[in-house]
Amino acid sequence: MLRRTLLSICLLGIAATVATPFGIWIWLHRSERTLHGLRVAGEPVPSVADPVAVLRPRADRWLDTRVAIAAGNAQIVATRRELGARIDVRTVATRLRSYARTGNPIEDLRRWNDASRGLVDLPWPISFDAAAGQAFVESVRRDVDREPRAARFDLRSRIAEPHRDGTALQTDAALAELRRVVRSGSLDATFPVSIIETRPEERLPEGVSLEAVLGTFETRFRESGNARGRAHNVRLAAQRLDGAIIPAGSLFSFNERVGERSASAGYRFAHVILDGEMVDGVGGGTCQVASTVHAASFFAGLEVVEHTPHSRPSGYIPMGLDATVVWPRVDLKVRNPFTFPIVVHAVAENGRLRVEMYGPRRPVRVGFERVIVARSDFEERVVLEPGLPTGARFVTQEGLPGYTVARTRLLQRDRGTVHEDRMITYPPTDRIVRVGTGPAVAPETDLSPYFARFRRPDPIPTTGELAEAPREVVAIAR
Repeated sequence: MLRRTLLSICLLGIAATVATPFGIWIWLHRSERTLHGLRVAGEPVPSVADPVAVLRPRADRWLDTRVAIAAGNAQIVATRRELGARIDVRTVATRLRSYARTGNPIEDLRRWNDASRGLVDLPWPISFDAAAGQAFVESVRRDVDREPRAARFDLRSRIAEPHRDGTALQTDAALAELRRVVRSGSLDATFPVSIIETRPEERLPEGVSLEAVLGTFETRFRESGNARGRAHNVRLAAQRLDGAIIPAGSLFSFNERVGERSASAGYRFAHVILDGEMVDGVGGGTCQVASTVHAASFFAGLEVVEHTPHSRPSGYIPMGLDATVVWPRVDLKVRNPFTFPIVVHAVAENGRLRVEMYGPRRPVRVGFERVIVARSDFEERVVLEPGLPTGARFVTQEGLPGYTVARTRLLQRDRGTVHEDRMITYPPTDRIVRVGTGPAVAPETDLSPYFARFRRPDPIPTTGELAEAPREVVAIAR
């Protein structure tokens, strides 16, 4: 009897031992709630049927945590979300609901035991939005990138401003750093920045002086009507030239100093010469600034290294002194031949553009002689226009004769006078007539709507400046 009783007790104990885990396992698979004790990113998650509502605020808090970023001298603070971090809350919610529900009783019970002891901590399923990260890097690049700035002299305050090295964000390395920060959860990052050193000839030299004017030249420009865009470009280019320092023996580039003539750089549409015809283009008017710089350099005794005259005479400057520039192909370059630095002063106001070259003394006197040795007649160029009625003729450009000019610069120094001779040719400018080839219209038809799209530019400057120049330096060859 006693043996039977003891055996029954043992069997009941064994059954209870087996039944309890089995019952737990059955409950795990029947319950729709998450297990007690589970954690996500270190925080416990309560047992709920749908953990999304619990997890989403936590994910937002993680994504909105700010990260400190150093990029050269710039210090930027942005959220992880702005850096491109993303969290799929539903994915981690699914993992919570399916935890300890593999279908294997032993494995599920082991996981249940680990969860009940607080040993299970699921990480956030973090992904990186490459497009958002690229956009963030680009925004930082716009703030960090800067061109090196040459030293300049403020003529108003008489204060020399030293050069400034440029900086360039290493965008690929910065994007890789973003990926690291997002995936590691780090709260600080460093974007590598390259230093673009200013060239030695653009740094502030010793011996800058404004005691003497070496050379100067002044031209005029219109500021009203359809010349407003051109006047803006003249003033903008002059501002970028003003205060430029040309060290002793160094080369000065107009294009490098003034920069690209584009809308993003602040330039506006104005008349430019393209294929022998006046058209609208960005940056029109900078050639007048280049011409005035060339003339001032010419009379200051600087060495003209690269110079291209216009394809036609300019009304604002005598033939032989003008200069054309086209970014980035055609440039004006002059070299400082003296043993001291030169300061460029450029002012454009009240319709006058004045360029002056300053230095401690004037070591050379400059004379200018010019003779027109040949003149050639222009031709008429007919352009067929299907947009104009048959028989309609519209002159969009008047013709201008061509000239060949013999130019001489006289450089008078203590040891004697040097003659620099050059022959400059201005080809004739065609008279352009547009002739209609479209459907005919009645003779009394008003053609002005047809001509509207062929707006005539300002008249081509004539050679009236020849009559105003001193007779002893200007003559027409017979």
